Amino acid sequence: MKLFELRAFGLENLQPAERPDPAPQPHEALIRVRAVSLNYRDHLLVAGKYNPKMKFPRIPLSDGAGEIVAVGSAVKDWKPGDRVVVPFMPDWLEGPPRARKTRHRPGR
Repeated sequence: MKLFELRAFGLENLQPAERPDPAPQPHEALIRVRAVSLNYRDHLLVAGKYNPKMKFPRIPLSDGAGEIVAVGSAVKDWKPGDRVVVPFMPDWLEGPPRARKTRHRPGR
């Protein structure tokens, strides 16, 4: 798969890379990403202001959309070909922000 990874803090350290396609674990889905949104959180991450103790390399990406290409053995509600979005706060789907809805943020 093709990707951009951050190898150290600073925009100049965001570099293209390739890795083998991963195999999804039992409760995971593998998504072919078709669109991304690099947002303010990604800017802070690249600048070293979001998590200065972050380990490298890191893929800075908060939001994306695409389709499922494979699912793990325990996934029952999704199948290859399903179109999906991957939001920054997956538990906050509607209404005003609440601590329980905004606590889970992948990639922290």
